[in-house]
Amino acid sequence: MKKLLFFLCCCLCICAFVYMCYKSWLGIESKQYTLDLFVQILSTLGWGYITYGVVTRDFTWAEKLCK
Repeated sequence: MKKLLFFLCCCLCICAFVYMCYKSWLGIESKQYTLDLFVQILSTLGWGYITYGVVTRDFTWAEKLCK
């Protein structure tokens, strides 16, 4: 059950990251560089770091969940 939960957590993190990348890309393509776009890109990079940590089990809770 724990491995299934870990798999679903990874899938959710990746899906959220892909969606955030898509929204950031749309903002960049519109060429309207505002503070909101900067914050969106910065949060996308942060979420990418978190997603990488979850998938590679760098966080202790993810490591315990996968056991």
